[in-house]
Amino acid sequence: MKTKLLFISLLLLFVFGLSGIQDASVAKRSHTVQALFDGDRTPPPYYFSILPTQIRFTGYDYFPAGYNSHVLNVLPQSMGGGYAGAYHALQTPTSQRRVFKFRTNASGALISDNQVGTSSVNQGFPTLLYDYTTDNYFIAWHETGNSGSALDVKLFSGYFYDGIPGPWDGIQMVIDNPITINNINNNQFILPQICIGPSPITGKQRLYVMGKNNTSHTLGPCSNVYIAYADFSDYDIEMGTPLAFSYTHIAQMNLWNIDSTTHRQPQVAMLAGDNGKLYVIGYHTHTGADGIEITEPEMDVFINDNYGSGNWRGVNWDSAIPITAPNGPQYTFRLRNTSSFNVVKDNLGRLHLPGIWACRDNGGYYHPYHDFVKEMVFDTSFELFQLRDIYPRSQNGSAHFNPWEGSSTTYYNPYPHWDHNLFGLDMKTKLNHQKMTNANSDGMMACVWQDTQIPTASTPQINISISGNNGNQWSDPIILSPLSVPELASQNPMYVYPANKITLAGYHNSYAIGKLGLFYLDDFSWGPQSIAPEAQTYDGGNLMLAEITIQFPNFGTGEHVLNLSIRDESGNPIPNADVYLGASNYVADTNGNLSIGELCMGSWDLMISKSGYQDYETQINFDDAQGLNLEITLQNELSTGEQNPQAQRGIAAIYPNPFNPHTTISYFMPQRGRLKLAIYNIKGQKLATLFDGIASAGEHKLSYDGKSDKGQSLPSGIYFLRYHSDTYQQSEKLILMK
Repeated sequence: MKTKLLFISLLLLFVFGLSGIQDASVAKRSHTVQALFDGDRTPPPYYFSILPTQIRFTGYDYFPAGYNSHVLNVLPQSMGGGYAGAYHALQTPTSQRRVFKFRTNASGALISDNQVGTSSVNQGFPTLLYDYTTDNYFIAWHETGNSGSALDVKLFSGYFYDGIPGPWDGIQMVIDNPITINNINNNQFILPQICIGPSPITGKQRLYVMGKNNTSHTLGPCSNVYIAYADFSDYDIEMGTPLAFSYTHIAQMNLWNIDSTTHRQPQVAMLAGDNGKLYVIGYHTHTGADGIEITEPEMDVFINDNYGSGNWRGVNWDSAIPITAPNGPQYTFRLRNTSSFNVVKDNLGRLHLPGIWACRDNGGYYHPYHDFVKEMVFDTSFELFQLRDIYPRSQNGSAHFNPWEGSSTTYYNPYPHWDHNLFGLDMKTKLNHQKMTNANSDGMMACVWQDTQIPTASTPQINISISGNNGNQWSDPIILSPLSVPELASQNPMYVYPANKITLAGYHNSYAIGKLGLFYLDDFSWGPQSIAPEAQTYDGGNLMLAEITIQFPNFGTGEHVLNLSIRDESGNPIPNADVYLGASNYVADTNGNLSIGELCMGSWDLMISKSGYQDYETQINFDDAQGLNLEITLQNELSTGEQNPQAQRGIAAIYPNPFNPHTTISYFMPQRGRLKLAIYNIKGQKLATLFDGIASAGEHKLSYDGKSDKGQSLPSGIYFLRYHSDTYQQSEKLILMK
């Protein structure tokens, strides 16, 4: 009996299938990357490498951290790995809101979770940033000031020493509100954001802390910004040296804040470049005194060319997308309903801003069910803009998706809660949430947002699109719904923050494997009752950490070559053996030789099969060496009479595995007796019974269609096949990958 390929580690979960390729000389591996993104649009395979884990209960059921920053940061392996994060929480529904910091190890186990400082005043909306240059990290938040009449922005800093956190420095005032600008002295800059860039001082980094004004002197809310900056070194943080802050603000935004004739409402985030430039980037809406929208270029990039010091300049752009419906009406998509977003950078000198583009007709009416996730990309070298679709994307090759391009109209609403009556019909502005990771050194990125399965609005779900090439192409999203993903069963995941970057876990079968951390609120009663009493019961929720491991595409070919020589036990060539390497299959020549080129670094699954011989299975690795020469000896296949009867029991093979949706299961019974075969999920819950009765001795096969006993198709994920006889028990992993 031949045994087909069984995967030996979780990193071997990601093989799509086998496709034949032959070459007379050096075989070249097949490329299925473009199909993943442009053909079948299959979301990337994934699994939970850290199951959802509670950090703390909170009685506050709205955003658990800042709106425009990363709050979950990857810690480097040199510091022990894992994650560091910050959040605010109510320890009881009636207590004051406090800011906390936590740290986990690489397995997700909580190492520490402590309040920041000992303040007894109300605190909120923190952000945490780890500096990979100095191994220091910073937390900024706002809290009620001593007078009780204003909110101030505070800063806490810490460091690692040989992977162990050092003592935290004292809390430092960064923005002491109120602030006077344009002779107006009641400005209050809160909701801090942090970024770090190079300093003009040798041996130091520059820290920037930006607050947004919640006091407006125009016709409506208008958040101009106030930015503090200071230089620091690793020594400064270790010694607890107070940072000496200087301040800057943007004249154009200040004028918007005091305009008495029209109303501009900006939404911005901050990011530091690698060359001393500081960017404040976002968009604004513009309405007249009559409340009617005024059309003008709404994308804004404010640039300071001198480490935050001196004047600012602006670059703007109109992101409007004209769309024609089948019956002739003209529509325009514009960036709207986007306030909780961040700005990230890739490895090509570009900034990325994820957001929601809403559909507006010529009469000025925005259609509530045509909101789509896109990104604005700003090339800092040429100061040029580009607009890209993330989801949905056009099926007919157009640059931008048209909701009327298919046989039926597409409706989509990327919000984690759907009740259009909340917040005085301002639900979209209050509950939007789109976040991206920075590109890691391999160009791997992720974009995370949520939706609510309109029109039923039955549960919030998490959407994750990935890119393996600095955001040049995006996958269709992984959908993590509590209705179909067992790891999220009975949860209401809200306000999902991805980690600041993807962690590269390695390469397997030409695919990069990346780990993405997620921090979110599991809302006990779905709806933000903390700020909208009419939403649901006020009972809080749990702050959670999870991590998924994702297969990323590899957009290039490698330099490695595998040379195989396949022989029998006497050393004679075995002609025309089937060779399976990763997701491709080949055939050796009549002399038992095969050379496969253009292989990428990392691990590869190798199996060799030939009738009359036992299958050969192994894993090979390419590192710095470009060539690998292997002589493989295949053992003669034993007859049934030669095999050890005791060894012929249990599950022999599951093929294919991963499967979609059918697989064949081979198993043995050493003697006639009772047997039960069943499928279980990772929680140990039985989903399907495949056999339960008396089985005869010998080999058996059955086909499994990926369904439960109730006839429901199971979602993609990890499952277990259990073999239970009177004398033997065995469990094998199955991977259903749709």
